Amino acid sequence: MNKDLVMKSNQRRLDDNRGSILIIAVIFATIAAISIGSYIRLAGTEMRMANQQFYANASLNLAEAGVEEALYALNRSAWNAEGWHPSDNANRYRRTYDNIELGDGAVGTINVDVRDARFSNPVIYAQGTVRSGGGNTTLKQIQVDMGRRSLFANGLTSRNNVTFSGGRAYVASYRSSDPDMTTLDGGSVASVSIEEDSVDVGNGTIYGSVSTGGEWPNIRNGMVYGADTPEGVDVDPDRVSTDFESSFPVIEHREEDGHQTHGGAAVLESDGSDTTKYFADSINLADDDELIIRGDVSLRVDGDVTISDNARIVLEEGAKLTMYVLGDFHMGGNGMANLYGDPNPKPENMIVYGTAPESQEFSLAGNAAWHGAIYAPNASVGLLGGGDSGVFRGAIVADHIRMTGGSEFYYDEDLGGVNDTGDFGAVNLRELFGDDRRNL
Repeated sequence: MNKDLVMKSNQRRLDDNRGSILIIAVIFATIAAISIGSYIRLAGTEMRMANQQFYANASLNLAEAGVEEALYALNRSAWNAEGWHPSDNANRYRRTYDNIELGDGAVGTINVDVRDARFSNPVIYAQGTVRSGGGNTTLKQIQVDMGRRSLFANGLTSRNNVTFSGGRAYVASYRSSDPDMTTLDGGSVASVSIEEDSVDVGNGTIYGSVSTGGEWPNIRNGMVYGADTPEGVDVDPDRVSTDFESSFPVIEHREEDGHQTHGGAAVLESDGSDTTKYFADSINLADDDELIIRGDVSLRVDGDVTISDNARIVLEEGAKLTMYVLGDFHMGGNGMANLYGDPNPKPENMIVYGTAPESQEFSLAGNAAWHGAIYAPNASVGLLGGGDSGVFRGAIVADHIRMTGGSEFYYDEDLGGVNDTGDFGAVNLRELFGDDRRNL
């Protein structure tokens, strides 16, 4: 075969291969360019979406911060603070927070509008606006309907600390509207204190939850759990929180006299008015003394209340007793309060306000049984155990609360819906869109 022909044939094949490789390279380069371009566009889109989501979240966070500021002003009547502007006869307040730096050139603004501020169901409108460094604007607006919370929204509520010591004190809950008085897992224990050991469970058992103002409670050998807690778990972390907040409204010692009672065994009854008022220098019930309540009665006590032996406070059917106590309150022996003939008395029918401006003491010892609620934010309250049948059913708000021995406490969950003179809280929250938005 001609050598030149062979060489030319090989050269053509080589050129053909080179052409094919070049075409393939061009195809791959084109695919790579398209892929890279698509990836860059996708990355850019994802970045824009991420930025939009970031600014949307930031806007919502700003709006929620505005709600918190309004809530603080509502609960502290802090409308005189710089920045709040009243209108509508001081039933509406507005405020704006400008130039909130959010980083990367983004700036935030909060607009708050509180309506019906002097009524029992105010409404808060809050708007968060974010202007990005690129000039884009993101806006979120929310409406929060407010309502008063009960003073007794928890079982045991303390301004300082709650301490369990000695034996195995027990906390749970029930509903007084339940004729079977079924034990429930709503035994809530709370302290607003941010200090360590604000709640010291010791060896106690809490069939419910624990909340503090900042520090994890000292559980020691105790138990905190609920019906949904996995078997074998003594402390359920889902039932412990460290962000509890509450205020403690002042209940003034009532000044008007009403009808005087001598402070021993007696019958206090309504004279047909909404509430019939009585007052006493002190109350001392011993032996088999009975203080019988008929109808709607309030009783002001300027000194101490002592119930011992087999003495008792008796609320007859349909009766209600509200007490304002300036001194100390001690009940022991086989004493009873709001327990006579009714197998399931209602704690909401017997509420005692501790009105001392500085300090006072409440104690329940022995076999004493109490069905009622105590609101005494400056008092030290002791459930001192000791007896076989001693029990407290209702709710307690105090400065310090101490449970010893085998004390038993059952929070009446029905109290969460009565005596709504506490802080404002959110009843309903919704984000506003389109035509629902307000001009803030």
